[in-house]
Amino acid sequence: MNVLLIVSEHHNPEFLGCYGNRISHTPNIDRLAAEGTRFEYTYCASPLCVPARGALFSGLYPHETGVWCNATPWNGRGGWARHLRDQGVHIATVGKLDFQPDCDHGISEEILPRHRTSLDIHSLYREHEIIPRFQNLQWIRGARRRENYPETTLDTDTLNRSLRWLREDRPIDRPWVLNVNLLKVHPPWAPPPQEWDRFDPLIRLDELPEKYFQDPQTLHPYFRAFRRLECGDYVQPDDIRRAHVGFHAFCHILDGHVGRLLDALQELGLTDDTMVIYTTDHGANVHAHGCWSLMNLWEGSARVPLIVRHPHGRAGRTDGIPAHHHDIFPTICEAMDVATLRSVRGQSLLPSIVGENPRPAGRFILCEVHANGWPASCFAVSDGHWKVIECVNERSVVFCLAEDPQELHDLAVERPEDPEVIQAIRRARSWLRQICDPQAVDSRTKADQAALRRRLAQTGQLTEELHKRGYEPVLDRLVPRQDLLDELGVRWPA
Repeated sequence: MNVLLIVSEHHNPEFLGCYGNRISHTPNIDRLAAEGTRFEYTYCASPLCVPARGALFSGLYPHETGVWCNATPWNGRGGWARHLRDQGVHIATVGKLDFQPDCDHGISEEILPRHRTSLDIHSLYREHEIIPRFQNLQWIRGARRRENYPETTLDTDTLNRSLRWLREDRPIDRPWVLNVNLLKVHPPWAPPPQEWDRFDPLIRLDELPEKYFQDPQTLHPYFRAFRRLECGDYVQPDDIRRAHVGFHAFCHILDGHVGRLLDALQELGLTDDTMVIYTTDHGANVHAHGCWSLMNLWEGSARVPLIVRHPHGRAGRTDGIPAHHHDIFPTICEAMDVATLRSVRGQSLLPSIVGENPRPAGRFILCEVHANGWPASCFAVSDGHWKVIECVNERSVVFCLAEDPQELHDLAVERPEDPEVIQAIRRARSWLRQICDPQAVDSRTKADQAALRRRLAQTGQLTEELHKRGYEPVLDRLVPRQDLLDELGVRWPA
């Protein structure tokens, strides 16, 4: 058995036809779901590129690896790639990985790799007052019809190199895993004219759900702080509409790339002995709750698509039991008849995929954040019905997803004495504390980030990273560059 693992970026499952969106045009991913199993409710380990990808390849939570944010890339220790390599499986990756450069991650063959060399220093200033990340306004306002869209992009390079590997370079004497990493639907959302024009007439502000216009005063204090980082006070209604046009357009472009990979398997006669997995590193809010993209624990950012087609699996199956990115490695192992590592998290989904054994309900899944815009660590624990977010040094947040899928009603505020709410918090906390001590994790996170900031200051890299992200060369706090504020037409302080 071989495996094709396709990992995109920022692909909120709400923007997929097979997950119920009537505007999204994603026929190839929908075809994959029709021929395989679609997991309705799946979490990434952290809603941010570096920790999400580190968790995906290590099989461990960010708090177990110390991969807290986009300034602390995974060092390759442990992980399932090395394990599979040792079992005689050839592992090739194409495109972005976001690991620590030159680390021994166990991958047999890297093609067009992109690792984390530029560190996002925002998470190193979490003890200070959170201010808007004004550089993001350039991307927010940049959602548009792009006339000069390039014919060749990083994704087309990744796609073409992946197709070449399948046709010419794949081993024929041993099983293989090919991991294809596509950058879209990462912002900016400025697609070519034909794609913009396809979706522009379909997006109307008055038809978007209420969560895109939520009153910020109803938010938990930590969520208000993050909304501030995300420039929520500077976003205009048409920014939201244009973001949706561009996002839908890139979902369609991404879907075309997936289709070419699936077609190549068919053309090469590989469909009958290759398991295909489609997922993304994390989701994107597209301005829901005042958050334009990633790094938060709203469902739009924490929840990801997960679709698996197995040659002997049941077609058109939907699995509604919560799943997690950590389940991917055990599933690959079982499909390839390789023993999994006991040290990793997750459980094989293969019995569900082939229809042998439905999974038991009542499972909890976890997504955690320790990064930009969050005053302290936060942990989202969900069983698909109840979602409890534990916020270190602050009160919890509680949503009944079954009744409130838009997450507009924080029941820790609206129904604090309700026995069901109290029980939901108690169950989630009990499970989380079997995994980790949130307060201890927060202390360790901030100590690591403070130490990294000191090291970067000593080497001079901190000054370089501040400039890249629109700040003055002031090391003890974040001070927006005046030229950036002038370009954006923003007065700061207001």
